[in-house]
Amino acid sequence: MHMHTGSPSPSTYSYDASKSPSHPAYYTQHALSPGPSIHDHRIPAVQSPYGVAQPHYSPSVRAPQIGNIPLPSDQSGKLAHRGHGSGSPAFSLNPALVYNPSGVLYFNLMYPTETIRFKKAAQLPQLSEPATHPCQSRLILRIYNQALQLDSSFAAENPNGLTLYDVLHRIYTWFHTGVSRQEMQALGSQQRAYLTDSFSRRTANNPNEYRAGVKRLDWLGQSTFFFGLSPAPDGSGAWIINVGAQPMA
Repeated sequence: MHMHTGSPSPSTYSYDASKSPSHPAYYTQHALSPGPSIHDHRIPAVQSPYGVAQPHYSPSVRAPQIGNIPLPSDQSGKLAHRGHGSGSPAFSLNPALVYNPSGVLYFNLMYPTETIRFKKAAQLPQLSEPATHPCQSRLILRIYNQALQLDSSFAAENPNGLTLYDVLHRIYTWFHTGVSRQEMQALGSQQRAYLTDSFSRRTANNPNEYRAGVKRLDWLGQSTFFFGLSPAPDGSGAWIINVGAQPMA
């Protein structure tokens, strides 16, 4: 299932709990099918250019983690990724964006970008720092979950060069876009059940969010923390958005 990533419809889906579809008995977590080998995202500090070294909860539905992919080791120890199109120069991600299962920063996608904080105060980068080295003006970001048949891509862009803020804020705004009634009706019954259950749990104590209707954020279930980006295994040049439950302190 490919979600539309254009301008959202002004009409968003508002969930009526009394008309909730029956919930599936269980969602299993499926691993990604094997693809090309993926480079490890760990960037040693000496090589980095940045100097940054529930009420209404249904236990019958388990929220899978979306795109949280363990990566094999890479002998080079540095991520080099080619942009779109042959001949594009390689570039490295700012370490603050590199996939890390324990989390480099605290970024709960439920809350605005201004709430982001980094785990190590001594290594605080500025959100105005470049997102890549060399600087890129465009990154394709991808959210993927096989169990939910979810595979959607969108772009973060800045003609003057992407900053950390540009990338993180673009991710936030994409997830806080409403799901239109037409999009909701196009989903399968299990997908609708998952979204409506996730929506009701997220908004149980927040009338304003309830009135705003279902958002793309509800695809994440309880896995709303950003864990970084990893290259898509299909070699497309896109970056998988890794999310999960709250990282350890």
